[in-house]
Amino acid sequence: MKLNNRQTLLLGAGVILSTASLMTMVLGGLDPAHARNRSFSGVVERVWEDGFQLRVGDRTIITDTWDVCGDSTARYVARGDRLTITGEFEGRQFDVFSITNAEGKRVCS
Repeated sequence: MKLNNRQTLLLGAGVILSTASLMTMVLGGLDPAHARNRSFSGVVERVWEDGFQLRVGDRTIITDTWDVCGDSTARYVARGDRLTITGEFEGRQFDVFSITNAEGKRVCS
């Protein structure tokens, strides 16, 4: 397949932008696999077997904690707990990779 001048220019620009983004993540201490990770702190409003609802300011985050707590989230997390969660959004839910309580101790580990 032969590319015309415009296609070659666009392809080159895409490669440069992709490389620049990757370098920013690597030099900034984020490997590409964890570049989407986010962290939120808030108060637990509701708990169920594999997740909880976290109030962060005027926002509510629905979590999926199965990878961290299995089906035992309610054993470790209670309504009113102040927690910090780290993970990534997967659709409308936040997949939790770690949970830390107000004292800085990991929850469900």
